[in-house]
Amino acid sequence: MKLLQKSLELIENQWKSVHYKTEFLADIGIRIMNEFKFHKALPKIIDLNLRSHGAGLPAHGADNIITLAETPSLLMYLHFWVDGIATPHHHCWDGFFMNLKGSVIHSIYQYEEHENLGPNVTFGNLITAKTEILNAGDLVPVYPGKTYIHGLWHIDYYCLSLSVRAKTKKFSPRELTLDYSKSSGIAIDFTVERPDIIQLMKWLGMHYEIDRKTYYQIIDDIIVSEDATTVFLILNNLVRTFNDLDIMDHVSEQDYNIDATLSEHYKNFLKSLVKDEIFTGIRLNVEDFELRGLYGALYLSKGKEDFFKILAQLFPKTSGIKKAEELLYQATLTPILQESRPILKDAFRTYLICILSNHTHSEGIQGIKTEEKLSERETEQLLYTVNSLYESIIFRPLFHPN
Repeated sequence: MKLLQKSLELIENQWKSVHYKTEFLADIGIRIMNEFKFHKALPKIIDLNLRSHGAGLPAHGADNIITLAETPSLLMYLHFWVDGIATPHHHCWDGFFMNLKGSVIHSIYQYEEHENLGPNVTFGNLITAKTEILNAGDLVPVYPGKTYIHGLWHIDYYCLSLSVRAKTKKFSPRELTLDYSKSSGIAIDFTVERPDIIQLMKWLGMHYEIDRKTYYQIIDDIIVSEDATTVFLILNNLVRTFNDLDIMDHVSEQDYNIDATLSEHYKNFLKSLVKDEIFTGIRLNVEDFELRGLYGALYLSKGKEDFFKILAQLFPKTSGIKKAEELLYQATLTPILQESRPILKDAFRTYLICILSNHTHSEGIQGIKTEEKLSERETEQLLYTVNSLYESIIFRPLFHPN
């Protein structure tokens, strides 16, 4: 660990020579860290038992964070990434991070704010500016505020990263993790301290366990009567704390007596939260590296164009459609299809190739219906499978050009 301290002191000294101007910190730090090549040695000497001694920072995506080194103006942290997804967010500090172990799909975004919906919450358009694959040893600068929004999908289980950040008070602590929802366009500060919401969540939690009908009635009353910030915070907690994914369907079916646009924001926000939770579960439970990469590409893509771009970065030596078909077949082959005749499996592969090419789901369906070698029962089984695929929030990008 002495070498880590030495590297941070070198960064501090060179940053001091340019009068601690924040615009130089990342470049100085990345150059010095590249010389030390910590990614080659550090992961080998870190025991997973260290996780039990981690000191977590508020509302941060890493499971555990350990302080590695400190100087008068800088802090160095080690991050363990085990579960969860680092959804789009921005930070309040200048600095950089190094990917130490594992592969990561790293996305950088731009946010176009359209409307202020209340304290700490806005609606806008989150645009993907860049997507890249980070491997061990790659370093990335971090800038404070909305000028630098990023998100990470950690493919390996587990991943390690190292961050160096300036001790700055320029930004308020609540801006540490202002989260952005790509699909709903909502940007919100989830770290807002609201004691009344804490009590309300306890009350809702009780009803969630013993009286689901009253639970949903209370939620409907909250949506109609409370301010937008409160509603967004509560909806977020309902999904992420109670893991209530059914709330999306309930709210989507309601015709609330509120502004129609605001009601639509609530519904889209819930869809985005549920999507995050579903993909979080997938990432945690799928062990195969390539499949975790596939799901990362699906999670981060708006349509097929994005999907193929990410796959091309993950698997540069393979054909895009061929690799996608291979992984999708592996990911979606149901137990019934696994035990079926080869002709049924071949028909399923043909459907996957169809939708991955410039063809629609309807055209793929037509191909299945006209396959003469399938029995009527086999046709029904395959149609059920591909229609489930089409309706799934997971595979939605496959059915949109972009």
